[in-house]
Amino acid sequence: MAHNPGLPDRLQHISASQCKQFAECKRKWWYQKIVGVSAPTTGAQALGTDVHALLEGWARNGALWLKEQRAEPRAGEVTPWQIAMQAVPYLPKHGPDLLPELNMANPGPSLPRFPFAIGEARFPFVGFIDLLVPARGTAPKVIDYKTTSNFRWAKSARELRSDPQAVAYLRWVHLLYGVRKAECSFLYMLTRRPLDAKPVTIALDSVEVAREWSTLNRTVDEMHAIALKAPREEMDPDGIVAPRNRSACDAYGGCAHRGRCLGAEHRAPQAFFKSLNDLVRKPRPEKKEIETMPPKPNKSPSLREMMDSNLPTLYVNAFPTKGPSPVLLETYLAPLLASAARETGLPSIEVMEYGKWRPV
Repeated sequence: MAHNPGLPDRLQHISASQCKQFAECKRKWWYQKIVGVSAPTTGAQALGTDVHALLEGWARNGALWLKEQRAEPRAGEVTPWQIAMQAVPYLPKHGPDLLPELNMANPGPSLPRFPFAIGEARFPFVGFIDLLVPARGTAPKVIDYKTTSNFRWAKSARELRSDPQAVAYLRWVHLLYGVRKAECSFLYMLTRRPLDAKPVTIALDSVEVAREWSTLNRTVDEMHAIALKAPREEMDPDGIVAPRNRSACDAYGGCAHRGRCLGAEHRAPQAFFKSLNDLVRKPRPEKKEIETMPPKPNKSPSLREMMDSNLPTLYVNAFPTKGPSPVLLETYLAPLLASAARETGLPSIEVMEYGKWRPV
């Protein structure tokens, strides 16, 4: 796609994934699209890519080809082939009219090519449709393959009606065929046992699609405005240009930009490490001989003794039913962390859940 000097360098086109990411967390979108810091591919994403490839092969080559791709799994393993086979009962009848992996910007010689743009700046909207089923006596249908560990992550039919991906695909199909109604189906496949699949399908007419497309246009205009506020080198450490959404930090196993976002620094915090080194190198006091005393019996303090003392009590997987109301550990540590941040020159020091740390 040729570079358009009238659009921001780092925002030359729009995709459904961008719109979803922007709605989830503007700061995450800013890092990946405008600053250009990409997130590493996860194992779940790689598995999904393999499943997509098998189902694309089915559409191009038929059911026999798919059966021939079977590979013996290792003990306890779930293979992409096993996952893809769960979708077969919900796929349309195979035929030469199926259009897999359809590029909306360049659909190929058999389909007309037309400008598909969005927003006041007329950004090209790009994307690939997993499978387009032309009208077979009814409305044309878009099928998008989704892999998930649990059906609770699947969108409902109501959510699908305003989903950016579903809306964009249906808008494109309406323009392509000039039809009044088209269907969209998200075909979800479980990646864990017991393996299963289920489709979530909607049918929208041109009026409904136009209404949702108008909402998506306003989202793109907001993306454009943010992209123009600062150059790509600006990391926006205070979240003024692209505010963060704290509730999305743990989504999908944890945001890959969490350490960068909350730390807001890309250099080593020298003052912090210096204070640690000084602490380690501090000479220890000489040991003095003291009169030994007989050891006291190892008796754990009672709940009342701990509550009466000035020391805090840490509750793990428990909640007291008596005494004063407990305070969250994050709240209790907040002034201590703020003081430590000021002394070390760091923008902030924050508590993170175990296992949620990501390298910067």
